[in-house]
Amino acid sequence: LYASIMLPVFIGSMLLVKIIFGKYRKCTVRSFIKQNLFELIILLVWAVVQFFEINGGRSKYLSEGNALSLEKIYSYSMRYASYLYHNINHIFLFAGGIAVIISVIVLIVRKKPETRQLFQLYISLAISFIVSSIYIILVCIKAHGTIEYHAIIFAPIFFWILIVFISISILIKSFAPSKVLLPVICLFIAFQINSDSKNFARFCQVPTGYAKALDDYIISSIVEADNAGQEILVLDVPDFGGYDNFPLATYGGGYVARALEKFNITSTKVYVEFHPNSELNERFHL
Repeated sequence: LYASIMLPVFIGSMLLVKIIFGKYRKCTVRSFIKQNLFELIILLVWAVVQFFEINGGRSKYLSEGNALSLEKIYSYSMRYASYLYHNINHIFLFAGGIAVIISVIVLIVRKKPETRQLFQLYISLAISFIVSSIYIILVCIKAHGTIEYHAIIFAPIFFWILIVFISISILIKSFAPSKVLLPVICLFIAFQINSDSKNFARFCQVPTGYAKALDDYIISSIVEADNAGQEILVLDVPDFGGYDNFPLATYGGGYVARALEKFNITSTKVYVEFHPNSELNERFHL
């Protein structure tokens, strides 16, 4: 739902910018609809989806006793701004901002034929960033959601990255010698990816040997059950606590069983249910 705003907000901002800059100044409503029928259909369909979403049972359940207020809007906006500041790589943010400023200056000074079109694109992306930010803040308030999560802020960040990359492409096109630096820029961007600690550190929160031992235990147990002709397997796994024992959630066994069957490791799909057992924590050093 959070990312659903991306396409309609970009289409809407592009149409708005074209109207503001006078492309449709002498255009009748009928002519405007005819020229932008496909785009308007996308906006209409998205609006219908939002209507069903906001009036659905889950939405009503989540929003019970959660009235929209200026205080909540301010609180979520501050949390959103704080999360962006602390989780976007500052080197990329600073370098990207410099690239945007210089590219705008270049466009103003050189006044090439495509300058007007590029400015309109910049404005459209900026509007998309702002509107998508407002949208996800309101959705998070409505759904009691946490806004401090990378998947939620994907839409506005996507538009910021587009602005930065377009700016870099303008600079490379305007200054031919800078093309030599393109591989270095790509390498620099790759190594500025955010991670929880050291870039490209191990993904597992435990030593990989322990994680592999647990993986082997789960896979071999399911394979043995399949070879024995079992249709149901209740498999003991380490106890991680919480209501669903994430990351080895009680419902996760089905996903593992389907994956093993898909890759022909097992011949039939065994129904697998994970059962938390704290005795296995010591065995796998968790």
